[in-house]
Amino acid sequence: MNSMSSGGGRDRLQTSSAVRGAGLVGAAVVLGIILLQVIDDGPSSGDGGTTPGITTTTTGASTTTAPAARARNEVRIKVYNAGAAEGTARLESNNLVALGYQVDPPADTQSRTGSVVACKPGFEAEAEQLAVDVGPPDLGIEPFPSTPPEGSENVNCIVLLGQA
Repeated sequence: MNSMSSGGGRDRLQTSSAVRGAGLVGAAVVLGIILLQVIDDGPSSGDGGTTPGITTTTTGASTTTAPAARARNEVRIKVYNAGAAEGTARLESNNLVALGYQVDPPADTQSRTGSVVACKPGFEAEAEQLAVDVGPPDLGIEPFPSTPPEGSENVNCIVLLGQA
């Protein structure tokens, strides 16, 4: 009977060691993932490195590098009704506020056909994000007008909601 009880103790020790070993392996994997994330998020140096705020896309043999869009709360917008139904500019302004943009009060401007997003130079990536956020399938992106609508002096982008 004594041999049985000492054999059972060895089984428990072996099981306990296996559990501890599995726990150590699991902890090492988690630590490795965390370290890879920290290294991946930090700026790289040397040849082939990346610059913070730059998005690099590789497809096949070509690589495209474009500035990453600023956070929505860093972009100031003004929405204009340029021929859309009454209240459309206010509704869109409220939607953009809910997404986190800084939005000036909406206004009316010269009527036009079609809706567009226009951002000042340096806000091209934000124009693309804003066009997706506003969302009509026919929404275009245009350069910021050389004669901008009244009230757009302190904004980065404007949304012109025109007639369909």
